[in-house]
Amino acid sequence: MATTPEQFISELVQDKLSNVFKIKPAKIVQIKTDYFIYLPTKNERNSSYNEFKIKLDKIKNNSKSFIKSYKEVKTGSSFNSFKLFSDRNGQVPIFKGKIVFKPLSTKGSGGKQFEQELAQDLNNYFIGSDLKELKHGDTIKALFENKKFISQYKIDKLKLSLLRADPVGKQNSKRTSTWSNNQIFIEKNTGPAVSDINILVKDTPKIFCSLKFTDSYYIYNGTTEAYFDNETNKPKAYAFFGLSGVGMAGFGAKYAASVATPKDFIAVKKNLANIINQALGRDVVLINKVSPGNNDIDVIKGDAHKINIQSTPEYRYPETGQRKYAAISFLAEINNDKYKVQFQFRGTTEGALTPRYLRILLKKA
Repeated sequence: MATTPEQFISELVQDKLSNVFKIKPAKIVQIKTDYFIYLPTKNERNSSYNEFKIKLDKIKNNSKSFIKSYKEVKTGSSFNSFKLFSDRNGQVPIFKGKIVFKPLSTKGSGGKQFEQELAQDLNNYFIGSDLKELKHGDTIKALFENKKFISQYKIDKLKLSLLRADPVGKQNSKRTSTWSNNQIFIEKNTGPAVSDINILVKDTPKIFCSLKFTDSYYIYNGTTEAYFDNETNKPKAYAFFGLSGVGMAGFGAKYAASVATPKDFIAVKKNLANIINQALGRDVVLINKVSPGNNDIDVIKGDAHKINIQSTPEYRYPETGQRKYAAISFLAEINNDKYKVQFQFRGTTEGALTPRYLRILLKKA
């Protein structure tokens, strides 16, 4: 049992396995004085924020609790943080920081920081630093013990000083899609387009690394204009995804169509797998740091990702007062790992009722 306010807060926030959250956080990290609780999506962030608020209301009324009051802190147009106090009037903070609820970024929580840290660690490793001295030595060890990585890129561990790592994630270009011959094609899906870190040999980029952080992350975010906003392509695109035209009318009459969910999902599964294959990229090294000491390394030549959809897709559509997006959810084995996959059709902002964007979320099953 906690004996100090600081210990109490740490236990309260870090207790991921309790019944506080119906949705388990993807990651909880402490940065300086703030605790950041990351959830897979904005909707799940909002839901967990409200669940935590209910818990705080119960805790502050417990005579043995250090927490006697709290204040909600707004960022932008919405509340996403709590400050906790040891007095009823909210004048004496228990700790200097806040408890902040955030959705995962496209790369996963802390993805940009991971990119910078890993690039720096790689460069230190290339000039002779011991893995034990590096923050992400476990990730580098997993990469350079991967036989396919060593073989495909002809890595000579005696000549690592010839290599250099450049963080390039901020240069990632928008990945639009086109519709042709009843198929969707994602543009800019080669290694250089999806890379977060380029490994150069004598100043020439040779290895393109796509980074993912934690066990839940997005692999694609692109517009649907080419197919959903085109009256000719729209019903064909619904059939491609297995979407119901009646369900999609939840976005408005503009998105209605005389298309029903298919009885046979063989073609739909093939289409969904093809989109995942394109989204992951060609000629790329996928580096997923799930947690310290737990790293997945997939070395892909061409677009030979191994994808097997293992369940019948489940569909959700916009409902007044319930949700403002459509989603396709299913289980899949991707490059020998099992995932819960969700294709999300949603607007550019949280409250927008439109299927303007397709986002693809992977979460380790």
